[in-house]
Amino acid sequence: MRKLKQLVILGAGHAGSSAAISAASHLNQLNKENEVQITIINQSPNLTIRPRLYEYELEQTQVPLQQFLQPLNVTLLTASVTNIDLITQTVSYQQAQSLHNLSYDALIVALGSQLVHPNIAGIDKTCNIDSYNAALTFRDDLVKALSHTKKPIKIAILGGGITGVELATELPVTFKKVAKEYGVQFPEPTIYLLDRNIISKNMGLAIENEIQQALDMANIHCINNASINNITDNNIIYNETASLNADFIVSTLGLHANNVATQLSQPMDNLGRVYVNEYLQLPNYLNCFCAGDIAHAKPDESHEPVMSCQQGRPQGRYAGFNAISFLCNQAMQAYSQQQYVTCIDLGAYGAVYTEGWERKLIKSGLEAKKIKQHINQERIYPPVTQDKNKLLEAGALEFISPLNSQEER
Repeated sequence: MRKLKQLVILGAGHAGSSAAISAASHLNQLNKENEVQITIINQSPNLTIRPRLYEYELEQTQVPLQQFLQPLNVTLLTASVTNIDLITQTVSYQQAQSLHNLSYDALIVALGSQLVHPNIAGIDKTCNIDSYNAALTFRDDLVKALSHTKKPIKIAILGGGITGVELATELPVTFKKVAKEYGVQFPEPTIYLLDRNIISKNMGLAIENEIQQALDMANIHCINNASINNITDNNIIYNETASLNADFIVSTLGLHANNVATQLSQPMDNLGRVYVNEYLQLPNYLNCFCAGDIAHAKPDESHEPVMSCQQGRPQGRYAGFNAISFLCNQAMQAYSQQQYVTCIDLGAYGAVYTEGWERKLIKSGLEAKKIKQHINQERIYPPVTQDKNKLLEAGALEFISPLNSQEER
């Protein structure tokens, strides 16, 4: 009996999950499902829908991986990756208290990004919504505080990028949900948003007015041009002498590629992402592919990659397709992603939907909100089905814009 070739995928976030589905799909197309075993290693038994972690309904962000991996005959190992040896083609992982080694013929590294605090004293004590557990802790602590307070709670968010703006504008919606669910009344909390730039201009001048209107509607106190010096207890010192006291301090600063990338001993960019070729391979180890936040994979000739599931999911699909092509001596497909869109949730105001790197405004308000809800609640989820054929269809390489996929429902 011929020995199965081993494709190992590290990480089951948006890129890793997409890679697994695409790899299974390509194997099926080649009629070689009995020649390659696909194994995915992930710390959690769930896929976390990370772009939704600013929302209140966090439980909806957890998708059991076996739900869509099992019908595709993909083996899931719930474990932590501890080492990658490209020379011996071995991955080491810890499961429970035991260490194990797993050999591979092809490897896809899709371990994503992690929060790395900037060099600000005390920032490691702040809250964050970078992971499911961190977001859950923040939400539950906030609910507890709101349920027992007699004075207005103050919440300070550090960083006025997309994550910071989405969290800030969604918090008033969260407050209403807490009041309704728990039958409690509390003074209206005060929300501060601090950034080193002018917050309304951070996402581009084409949507500056919409961002500002949403911030005003949510009654967000924007502190622009704020350089944070240090944080002590519940106090933020910024611009050398200015001070802000808050009950909750949430950092949305400092994303960096997973530190496991350093074990690959490859050139990295300033975010810790390893450089890959057009097929998402490491140039010196062609049986190793990287995708998602851990990869510096240019979407086209003119632009640098961004850390987002918008690029991570397609990269994962290309990595899965190309890894199977590599193992089965088939032609690989060069990754490219000509379309770039942005859809930013803005709480009760709605959302903004833009197209192009210059972020040309296409839709705003409640019209854009429908697109954002489609993205968050449908588009970035794996198919909710046990039908193998429908799961295999999800491995297709083509990119469809959220606007088009929302209209085609």
